[in-house]
Parts: sequence; C-alpha cells; structure tokens
Amino acid sequence: MIAFPRAGTAPRESGRSPYATSLRAYAAERYPARLFLPLAGFLAAAALAGGGAAGALDVVAAALAWTLVFQFRLWDDLADRARDRAEHPGRVLARSEPAPFVALAAALIVLNGALVAFRGGPARLGVFALLSALLLAWYRRRPAGAGWALFGAHVVLAKYAAIVYLAAPSAAAPYPGRLALAALQVFLCFAVHEILHDRRLAAAPGATAALALQMALLALLPALAWSTLRAGPLSAAYGAAALAAAAVLAALFRRHLAARPAGGGAAYAVFAVTFPLLFILSIGGVP
Repeated sequence: MIAFPRAGTAPRESGRSPYATSLRAYAAERYPARLFLPLAGFLAAAALAGGGAAGALDVVAAALAWTLVFQFRLWDDLADRARDRAEHPGRVLARSEPAPFVALAAALIVLNGALVAFRGGPARLGVFALLSALLLAWYRRRPAGAGWALFGAHVVLAKYAAIVYLAAPSAAAPYPGRLALAALQVFLCFAVHEILHDRRLAAAPGATAALALQMALLALLPALAWSTLRAGPLSAAYGAAALAAAAVLAALFRRHLAARPAGGGAAYAVFAVTFPLLFILSIGGVP
C-alpha cells in the first residue's frame, strides 16, 4: 500500500466515533450523491452498450460502477493527500487521521473484487486485480513535475474505460465493438472534462492539441456506432444526438481557445451530450 503521513485529527461529533464521523464527512464532501449517482448511470449506460443485459435498466451495472468509482476516487485522494494538505487544507481527508480511510480503501477492494467476480467470473476478477495493481504502482512511482501532468491525468482517467468493461453484463456481448466504442467515449469524456475543468492542466504543454484530438474523436466516433443500429426511430434519434454533441463540443473548444475556463456546469456539458448517445446504444443493445 501507499504510505501516508499520520498527521491531523478527525472531526468529532458528540456520542459518535470520530472515525465514522470522518468517513461520513468525506463521503458528503468528495462523493456527493447528486454528482456520483448520475455518473454511475452514465457508466452503466456505456456498460450496457454491447448488449447481453436482462433489460434496459440493469441496476447491477449502475451499482457496480458506483462502488468501483468510489474505490478509485478514494485512492486518488489518498495518493494526493500530501499535496491537498498544502493546497486544500480544509478537506476532510487532508486534516484527518488517514488510518480509517486506508481501511475503507482495503474493504472496497474486497467488496468490489467479490462483486466483479459475481458479475463476470474469474476473467473479470483478473482484469480488476490488474487494474488495481497498475493504479497502485502508478501512485507509488508516478513521475513528478509539471511536464508529466497531462500524461499522468490520462493514465488515471483510463480507469473509467476499464470500469465500463467490469460493469458490463457477464454474458458475451452481442455487440463487442459497440461496447469498446462506448468505453472509449467514456474515457474521452473524462479527458475532455479534465482539461476544461482544471486550469493547471489546461495550461500544460500539449493540452490544447490533446483537447482538439479528443473532441474530434468524440464527434466522429458516433458515426461508427450509428452504423451498428438498425434504421428506424433509434437510429434517427442517435443521429440527431450526435449532431447536437458535435455542436456543443465545437462551442466548448472555441471557449477554450478564448481562454475562458468552462466553470460551473459548462465543464459537465460533455457528459450531458454524450449520455443520450450511450443510452440509445444501451437500448439498442438489449435483445
């Protein structure tokens, strides 16, 4: 595991365990339901794009996506704790004893390993173990320096594409190519969002070129997925959603070139325009 400094005190509430209070405060601060429940639905829609689900609403996919994101979100924060103590000292994890959070991270590994094995069998469990090991290795050995910021962000964001695969139905996907496209779209969404949202990352060398390439791929990939849909209402709706997404992406890129940060809800627009595409694919993928 990663070693963390043992400094700080847990916030206390009368009559309650300070550790439990810290964990609840952390969840409210860094994993609010208003943001991460919709994100679980977003990832579940992508996971169902390849078909094989029992129905259009596969709650297992959403639940597994939610717990997997929670695990890796906590890992990100544990790895960044030293930096957050300097830059965001008010955050719960930055000012609290890390032991309960490390214990929670370990418990989430066990929980998610069991859920992944139940969902997809030994092969999926192997992918989960490999993903966890690679991320832990990256957190321990990641290079320092601003020149690595853009590359490092993309390494960490690749986990979302893996989550799509892990949350997909266990049955062999009838449309594996569609599932792969959906996973790639998810990765690109997070990559675009990160550059639009993080000013330091947006200023990194190569950020504008990376953003242009990622937005172009996000605008063009739906054409490949559209070819897998039968002609009809779903196909027409998908085409309209793809055109709308391309228009929004172009507007966001112009805003980036004008050095106007996509603050507030604007940085989340990439998810808003991609979700209809993933949802239509998930419906089209259900037998």
